[in-house]
Amino acid sequence: MISMPGDGDLDLVLSSSEAERLHKRERLEAVYRGRDSTEDPEAAEELIRWIAGTMVAVATGELEIKAANPEYQTHYRALSAVLRRLGIDNPNPFDDLWTFYGHWRAELPSYADRRVYVTELYAPVRRSLDELAYDELVDPVADRPTGWAAIDAAILKLRRSYAAARDAEDCKGVGLQCASLLQQLGRQVFDPALHLPAGEGEPGRDDAKRRIGLYVEAVTAGRGSAFSEIRKLATSCARLAEAVKHAPAPTRVEAGIAADATIQLAQMVRRLAALDPQG
Repeated sequence: MISMPGDGDLDLVLSSSEAERLHKRERLEAVYRGRDSTEDPEAAEELIRWIAGTMVAVATGELEIKAANPEYQTHYRALSAVLRRLGIDNPNPFDDLWTFYGHWRAELPSYADRRVYVTELYAPVRRSLDELAYDELVDPVADRPTGWAAIDAAILKLRRSYAAARDAEDCKGVGLQCASLLQQLGRQVFDPALHLPAGEGEPGRDDAKRRIGLYVEAVTAGRGSAFSEIRKLATSCARLAEAVKHAPAPTRVEAGIAADATIQLAQMVRRLAALDPQG
């Protein structure tokens, strides 16, 4: 987690050891580049708390601008990058506390005015973050949760990983997650007692192609040839994930196609579960 000053710990910026300062800079650089373990929406909320707290502290005389400005600028840079990735405008025009000083001296005469200004400054961002949090639970039809907790968690993780992917290694990671999600999907839906044809060997626990294919065949038997296309899609999705995972330098386009196809397959299989009396 990113260390953020609250009402009672604004002196932490000044009392940190050099090692702690270095660690904080490294963490903020990781957040800036989208490589930190903290997800972007959570990082945005934490950075906003830090920046808003620091702005109020300097504007009300609790903290000196000279001491706070270097870290403020680093946090501001990280937040700007996070908001860009989330598609949210940064409403704060002050990338430097001295610029903010000029504004409050001219426009905000009282401490109360300054506190209200900072609170209102980030209100649109907080609303946008709330909307993102809601959209992760209820998206348009194609992105609606499946209702399978493990699959929905894997889809959310895959979406976030793709959003943060910046280089070939990140994209390989997306391919790994696609493969993992399909394996989870196969384990979720396939039951050998219900879906395995007589005389066939049971597929391995992680054989996503066969498990999903056999499930589709079992629940769509006698319903027409159109449903057989989903088995082909399962095979194609698995191949796409493998190709991205093993490519020497996969691109974001390739990783995105694999992720889209994987999520689409999960949604379609979930719809087919309505045909399964055991689903």
